Amino acid sequence: MKLKFAALLVAMTLSTSAWADQNTAYIDQVGNDNIADVFQGGDRNVAEVYQGGDENVALVDQGGSDNQAYIDQSGNRNFADVSQGGDYNYADVDQSGNDNSAIVDQGGDYNEALVEQSGDYNEAEVYQDGDYNLADVLQSGDYNLAIVDQSGSDNVTYVEQTGDFNEADVLQAGNENLAEVFQSGDGNTAFVTQF
Repeated sequence: MKLKFAALLVAMTLSTSAWADQNTAYIDQVGNDNIADVFQGGDRNVAEVYQGGDENVALVDQGGSDNQAYIDQSGNRNFADVSQGGDYNYADVDQSGNDNSAIVDQGGDYNEALVEQSGDYNEAEVYQDGDYNLADVLQSGDYNLAIVDQSGSDNVTYVEQTGDFNEADVLQAGNENLAEVFQSGDGNTAFVTQF
């Protein structure tokens, strides 16, 4: 039993680092050649990473206070990168399938991002800079792409795509903008730009 447990630890690549205060990190990996890298500096940060499958990569870098990030990946060769700087940021990434990619980069106060992807070769990118921004991206199918770039305050973006080869690009700069994109089918494209 000890040999099996030691072999499981060797099979997993795990890197964690934390500064002072109440940082907490939970990492659970099952499979082969998975990588989880968590760096937390500041106050009361929480990061939870669950990975099942092979060759998945989860990166969490949090600096500031009261940040939270959850990454849950099942399948193979999925990639998730969450970098948060500022106060009260929250990110939730859930990916199932193969070769999916999710990138979340938040700077400022009270930002929130939710990304959920199921299928293969889906990609979601969320960048938020400012205060009180919210981005919610849901993609189901294969080869879908969603990019959300928000700077300012009180901007909200909802993107939901089901099918294959759909693309949604949302750029919001300023304050109190709302963008909702719902696409079902294959090969749909939506561009939203608001100032």
